[in-house]
Amino acid sequence: MVKIIVGVIYWRICTDIHCSIAPAVSKWLSTMTEVNYQARLIDTLGICEMNTSAWVLEETSFMEWFGNDRRTLFGKGIPGSGKTIIASVVIKYLQDYAKDRSDTVCVIFALCRYSDSCSISSILASFIRQLYERYHPAASAIEDVYRIHQREQTRPPTGELWQILQRVLELFVTSFCVIDGLDELPDRQKVELVSSLRTLKVNLFILSRPLPWIEDTIPQATAIPILAQNADISTLVSQWIQRTPQLAPIIASHDLETHITATIQTKSSGMFLLAKLQLDMLQECQCIEDMTDALATLPSGVNDMYDRTMDRIEQQGHPRGTRAKQALLWILFASRTLSIDELRYALAVSPKTGLFEEGRLVAIEALIASCCGLVTVEEESGCVRLIHYTAQDYLKPVMNAQFPDAHATISAACVTRLRQFEFHDRYFEFEHELNQTYTSHPFLEYCHTNWSTH
Repeated sequence: MVKIIVGVIYWRICTDIHCSIAPAVSKWLSTMTEVNYQARLIDTLGICEMNTSAWVLEETSFMEWFGNDRRTLFGKGIPGSGKTIIASVVIKYLQDYAKDRSDTVCVIFALCRYSDSCSISSILASFIRQLYERYHPAASAIEDVYRIHQREQTRPPTGELWQILQRVLELFVTSFCVIDGLDELPDRQKVELVSSLRTLKVNLFILSRPLPWIEDTIPQATAIPILAQNADISTLVSQWIQRTPQLAPIIASHDLETHITATIQTKSSGMFLLAKLQLDMLQECQCIEDMTDALATLPSGVNDMYDRTMDRIEQQGHPRGTRAKQALLWILFASRTLSIDELRYALAVSPKTGLFEEGRLVAIEALIASCCGLVTVEEESGCVRLIHYTAQDYLKPVMNAQFPDAHATISAACVTRLRQFEFHDRYFEFEHELNQTYTSHPFLEYCHTNWSTH
């Protein structure tokens, strides 16, 4: 009886200690990671069309990977084929599976993007953070490491992060790891990350553009082609019609949904990205003839689609089209990813006077709509970015030609904003005062810390 009481007291003490230290450990881990992948997952699932991409869960190769230990699955697809959506659907499925088995099953993942400064150490730190915040068995081992480094005022190097990850994964019966966008890492780091993960007790699912070296290096890896399925395109079109009330009556009265679906299925060539941009273009139709003509002339290639999208932006004229191009300039050439409010305030700097004018602030919805589908806002983080890395590849030379002095333009706007705010004459005794000023005046922090980088 005494042993039981002592055990309960010890458990309560450990729980209290964990609860008191948990916020500090999470914050410490977050300083070593580039991205909050859980927030990114929520964003991706939020924009994912309902009931699409679930086909992967019924694939024989996926079920075999899911039901066996230490398997490697390679989802390969062309740009825009929906790999990130597939990855997100799989991660959500695995997290739901692990929810009632959190003492024995864990899930770690990374959703890498073209705009990230991906590194092995930041990905590993993110894995460890996920394990700490979602799975109780991992807490003690990670807190021990935290105490050591807090005492010594150091950070664990990459080698130690690998050791921590290995030690924690050994606590679980089954571990799943999903990495989307492996091709965004430098070549040497790609190989190192995959090779090292395969030595751990983990089922590994990699999604990427085709990487021949994976099949050469890991011949036992099972490949699964990633393409937008016809059924998914059909669902995409149906849900688009429901969200487009001005077109729904026209489409219904002339039974156009089947024709639209068949055309998009053919011309999107298995690319979700292209299908979404094509549907976005159809939104401008106002009658049957408009719709028929638009379907007949829909671009069937990514660059052709971007050409047409830029034409649509140009046709908006001034000020809508002009502002859209300025938004693209800031997104492309900013030193870091901007929040949507930072972008709005940057665009509110008058090109004539160089001064910030509150009357130039544009509503978020209007600004995003003017960019004709090329720009999206992450709901969780509030960050604004291009819809896909292929958009960046296309737009960089286009915008460089139109704005050869892009960096000078951005730098001048930053310096002028700092002068207008009389930032150089202000004194901040405490850091929180400076942070409050940044919060109250979006775009000011970017100007202060990045004006000289352009």
